[in-house]
Parts: sequence; structure tokens; C-alpha cells
Amino acid sequence: MAKRDNPITNDTKDKEVILAMVSSWLDREEAMPANWREEIRIFELVSDVDMGHDPSLRARVRGFAHRLSHALKTLNGLTVALEEEIKSFGAVTSKCGVSMLPDEVLTMILELVVEFVPRKGYKPSYKWKAAVTLSHVNRHFRAVMLGCPQFWTQMNTSPGMVTACLPRTNGLPLSVYLNVNQNTQTNVCSIGPIFFKLLPLSERWESLYLEFERSDGDEDDFTRMPQHTINAPLLDKLIIDYRDFEGGRPRRSRWDWALWNTPNLRVLQAIHHFPLSLPGLSNVVSLIIQFQANEDFFPEILEKISGMECLEYFTLKISNVQRPGGRLLVPKKAYDFRAFGV
Repeated sequence: MAKRDNPITNDTKDKEVILAMVSSWLDREEAMPANWREEIRIFELVSDVDMGHDPSLRARVRGFAHRLSHALKTLNGLTVALEEEIKSFGAVTSKCGVSMLPDEVLTMILELVVEFVPRKGYKPSYKWKAAVTLSHVNRHFRAVMLGCPQFWTQMNTSPGMVTACLPRTNGLPLSVYLNVNQNTQTNVCSIGPIFFKLLPLSERWESLYLEFERSDGDEDDFTRMPQHTINAPLLDKLIIDYRDFEGGRPRRSRWDWALWNTPNLRVLQAIHHFPLSLPGLSNVVSLIIQFQANEDFFPEILEKISGMECLEYFTLKISNVQRPGGRLLVPKKAYDFRAFGV
């Protein structure tokens, strides 16, 4: 067998051995340098008989094994010592709090905080308020919050809020809440100034919550609702809430649903009012409706629902509002609800 130069001689310093192993790991994520592996392969090819008859070869193997064992012991000692140092340094890092977390981890935590903001009653939660509060914690939080446009897409309350948050949305679809006052005497609908801020952005509406409230007079900040065409091609979810009129039914709303363009509407929740003329009804997949038992337009509503061919999930809630001398009128026409899979 030809004699080869041993890459690790007896006078090789332990430091050189460890540095060689560390360099190999950093360069190729291999604990053993390439020339060492070649040496090991040579040892593996030697038969047991040859190994037993060659004292110098056995000495080389023992030396090699000793160096590796010593390196392992040294590195293990370094690992234990480093773990202790890191543990001790934890007292320093704890002073930084969650700011020590990577931005992507902090973003996930902040998303959970914003997403689970408590709701007040049935109205949408003001997630944007939580986003504003978090952005004021410190500069790091502010940088993270402003770098995440999804935190600012909920639009409600005031024009000032829209003006402040809209530039931070980076063009993402919007979740909109609008309040509409309907006069109980004239049946005229009026809207707040936020509507005129959000109307030009209707092409970005992804969800819309319309809450109609009873009004006995004109509100100072509200304007009579114009008959605008609403172009909302991205609108996926629409909630129409006439809950405030329960026990005192409004006349048919003057909101002209026929002027709406909602080709992607998939989810509709209608509470005490159904948008019979809304063109996007044919595409609705999930429908939740809630009415009083004496709803005047029940036949028309059921007729419209029976033609919604894409409907997969249908929930009907009926509230029985008792009135003195009142009678429950059942529609004469029968409707086959089996077609809806319910």
C-alpha cells in the first residue's frame, strides 16, 4: 500500500483541527473537511488482516480518532459555555421586550391583536383604532404597522379617518361600514360625509356593512342621499341592516339597488330589508335573511330567492312581532325549500 501524507500529524495543533472543522461547516455544512473524508475512505478500504499487520497504519487511525474525539469534546464544551452566556444575556434582551422579535413574527402577533378587537354589540369592530394605538407604541411598532397595509383597510366613522388610513392601504381591497339615516316620516335616506369620501373608492370595496337607522328629523351632518350608481366589481360580502326598524317596519327603501354593479357578490345578509332589484343576486352563494313574520314583501322575496341558482347556503330567521289585533298572513304560493338543500 502506497504511503500517503497524513493530513493530521501528531504535532498538528488542536486549534487548527477545530478551525478546519468549523470552516468546513460554514462553507459546505459538512463537519468533516474534504481531505479528511478522503483519508477515512482509505482507512475503510483496508482489510482487517492488513490493519492487524501494519502498526503504523493503526497508529494513524488512533491518532485520527483521538483528534476527532478531542475536537468533539472541545466543541461540546464551547456549546455549553455559549448556552450559559446566551442565558445570562437574556436579562439584557428582556429589557427590549417584543421589539427583539423578528419583524415577521411581530407582524403575526399584531395581526392577531387587530383581528380580535372586541365588537360592541352587532356592529363591526373598529380594528383601525387598534391599529392606530399599536402604531403609537414606539418607532419599531409604527414602522411595522405602517409596513402592513392590511391593518388599515377597514373604513368607517369619519372622513378624517379615511383620509388618514387610506394612503396606508397600498391599494388593497377595503372593508366599508356606512351609516344611513332613514326618516320615519318622509322615508328619505340621508348619509354622512364619510360616504362622499368612500364613493369614489367603490371599485375597491370588498365588503360593505350598510346600517339604516330611524330618524325623526334631519341630521346636521347628513345629506340627502343622491341616486348614485354604485360600481363595486370586487364586492364579495354585503350586509344590509334595518335592525333599528324592528317592531316598526319601514316603507320600501329609496335606495335604488338597481343602480348597483356587484358582479362578484357571493355573501348577502339582509336584516328586515331585502334588495329585490340588486343585479348581483344571481351570483350569491350564501344568503342569510331575517324578517318579521308580517313582512309585506315576503312573496316577492321568496320568488326572488327561488331564482338564485348559485345559492348553496340559505338561512331564514323570522321574528314574531306581536301587534294588538294583528294577524299573521301566510303567502298563498308554496315554495319548495328543498331546492336550497335545507
